[in-house]
Amino acid sequence: MFKKSEKGYYFWDEFSKFKGLVHGVSTKFFGSIKNNGNINERNLKGFLDILRIDRENTVFPEQVHGSGVVTIDDSKKQFILNADGLITNKKNVFLGVVTADCLPVIFYDKKSEMVGIAHAGYKGILKAIVKNMVLSFKKLGSGTKDIKVAIGPSIGVCCYDVPYDRVQMFVGNVYQVRKGKYFLDLKNIAKLSLI
Repeated sequence: MFKKSEKGYYFWDEFSKFKGLVHGVSTKFFGSIKNNGNINERNLKGFLDILRIDRENTVFPEQVHGSGVVTIDDSKKQFILNADGLITNKKNVFLGVVTADCLPVIFYDKKSEMVGIAHAGYKGILKAIVKNMVLSFKKLGSGTKDIKVAIGPSIGVCCYDVPYDRVQMFVGNVYQVRKGKYFLDLKNIAKLSLI
C-alpha cells in the first residue's frame, strides 16, 4: 500500500524496509513532471531534491506503450528510446517513469539488488510489459519468488470508462458495467498478469 510522506510524495511501505532502496511517487505538490511530451526539468528537480537524487543519475524510458525492457548499466543516457521498462543493479542509478492514467509498476529483488520500473497502460499490458519485466529479471538471475512488485497510483475502475471492444481484449473479470458504460480495472489486469 502506498502511503503519503510528510514531504508531499507517496512511498510503498513494503519497500521501506529495504535499506538503500530509494523510491517515491510524486504528487501535484511538485507540479506536472511531463508537459507536452517533454520532462519538466524544474518540477522534476523539485521532486528529486526531496529524495536526494541527482538528475544526472536518473534514467527514463521513452514510453511508447510497448513491451521493451532495457537493462541500464550507467546513467550516461538519461532517456532510453523504444522502451517502457528499465532494470538496473547499479548503485546511484535511478529509474523513473511518468504516468497519469497508466500504471507505474515497481520491481525489486533484494537478493540481487536489482530494481526495475515499467510504464504500463492498457496497450503495454496487452503487449506483456509486466510479464517481460519479470522475464528480464529472471534472465538476469532473479528467482520469481524473490521479486517484490508494487503497482503505483493510476486511473481506477472508478472512472476509466472505455469502449466495449477494449474490454473484450482482456480475459477475466477485469471491468465493471455501470449505467451502460464499461470501466476497465488496469490495476487488477496488471496483478493478474503477474500471477
